[in-house]
Amino acid sequence: MADMETTKYHSAENDQANAIPADLNKFDFYQYNQFLIERRNLMAQNIRSLFESL
Repeated sequence: MADMETTKYHSAENDQANAIPADLNKFDFYQYNQFLIERRNLMAQNIRSLFESL
């Protein structure tokens, strides 16, 4: 993440809130499908947690 505007707002808390895998830096173009799989799992966990809190 070389863009200053991107890194200015980047944080682990923001990644977690937006279902971004913690090891985002390991992904490149060739691992994009794996990134999507991991993100879908995180999104499902967030939705499940929200649903169970109702």
